[in-house]
Amino acid sequence: MIESAVHDRRAIEALRAGVPNGDAVRALGSGQSEIIAEFEARLGNAAEMQPQEPTGFVMTGSFGSGKSHLVEELHQLALSRNYVSSKIAVSKETPLHSPQKVVQAAVGAMQAMNKPDGVLIDMVMRHNSDKQTAQAFHRWCGSRESGVSFMFRSLLELRDAAAEDLEVVDLLVQYFSGGTVPITTIRRHFNEVGLRSPMEVVPAIDRPWQTMRFLSRFCQVFGYRGWVIFLDEAELISKYGPISRARAYDQLGRWLGLLPGHRIAGTAVVATVINDFAWEVLGQKGDRWAVPELLGRGRKPADLDGVKYAVQAMQAIDEALPLIPMTLAHLENAQKVLREAHSRAYEWDAPVLDVEYRRHDPMRHYVRRWINEWDVRRLYGRKTKVKFEVEDIDFSYEQDDGFDGPEWTESVD
Repeated sequence: MIESAVHDRRAIEALRAGVPNGDAVRALGSGQSEIIAEFEARLGNAAEMQPQEPTGFVMTGSFGSGKSHLVEELHQLALSRNYVSSKIAVSKETPLHSPQKVVQAAVGAMQAMNKPDGVLIDMVMRHNSDKQTAQAFHRWCGSRESGVSFMFRSLLELRDAAAEDLEVVDLLVQYFSGGTVPITTIRRHFNEVGLRSPMEVVPAIDRPWQTMRFLSRFCQVFGYRGWVIFLDEAELISKYGPISRARAYDQLGRWLGLLPGHRIAGTAVVATVINDFAWEVLGQKGDRWAVPELLGRGRKPADLDGVKYAVQAMQAIDEALPLIPMTLAHLENAQKVLREAHSRAYEWDAPVLDVEYRRHDPMRHYVRRWINEWDVRRLYGRKTKVKFEVEDIDFSYEQDDGFDGPEWTESVD
């Protein structure tokens, strides 16, 4: 009884704050059957050793339409299907034009069923090269087909040779997270255990994607079906300067696996954008035409190759799957679920409220009004008159230098 009330209160408080958690999502659902079906198709594709289709897609909706709620629902679905799942938001700390920072954030956010954190360190600690699946994985690392450096295999061999050394575990976790580890530090540990495995410095431009290929397969060695990554709030691309935006589209195209040359087996990726992004940024800002030209100047070697990925990413945004507006029936069912949860959480009989259905009102308007009205009536009497005013928040697509990356003339990877 107490545990049930705790879950209900947790769900109510998460919804009140506009940050839906697993309890809230499981209680409400989303009604977004088309997007859920597309996501399940991507999960199936992720389990393929050689994905034949793009590994990701874009979904879109207005501010407050329920994108975060749906991301949480898909995240819970991935966990229930035995995938490792990472939810990250594009931000100043995780700029989409920097694959290294995005990879590090994705690794840090790794979750699995009944394991809300520490997934990577758990896998490193439990690694046992004597198992048949691990032996096949060792052979795969460093092979031509893997696209992964021998360094990853050598570090696993270091783990075997220094099984009780927690400093080695920390080193592997840092390296496998995409962090920088001096080659001299690695060499010292190799020398201490007499290991003669090959070492090589992986170029900075290749390192994030090699890390992704390695980790997606590493997850499968431990019985997970793959790795799901959510890139939420990708509309923040609009805050970057022109060249950083161009490179962000390039990286988005790679994350989504839109072209056969850059599909990472074992992964599924979902990005979210606000629904007027295509009009405001691709159209009004002119990115649809300016981005290929900027990358085509090739001031960094990777920019030339990035043109086709950026073009595909912008097309994916154009064709993003939209969240469908809530129907009256869905809203009435959502209020029923929330009313019962509120009643259990606060030990009272919450009344039925008018839905006041407006087709294009975001779900959060309804949810917050219902919860706030029930709170007021519970505290001040069931017949208390309540009137709420709703203020919409407009997202600005103006450039913000705080989000930007290296200048066009720099050549930092």
